[in-house]
Amino acid sequence: MGVPKHKKSYDRVRDRRTKVFYHTLPFPEDVLVKCEECGEYKLPHRACPNCGKYKGVTYIDLSVREARKRKKQERISKNRV
Repeated sequence: MGVPKHKKSYDRVRDRRTKVFYHTLPFPEDVLVKCEECGEYKLPHRACPNCGKYKGVTYIDLSVREARKRKKQERISKNRV
């Protein structure tokens, strides 16, 4: 019978269990919470993917994200022509 050579750290075990927990819930609405800023649903204790804020502080710069999307669309349209 195989035996682990090293002990799994607490963080690795919790990280693995968290992924299993989020995927086994019957309804995603049980996990999601509303963003305080924009009202969209998001994962708890995470920055909102819609507005980029968490507890009133901006963590994701959406202007950079929009610039990347525009650049990608331009590249795709160039390749089609």
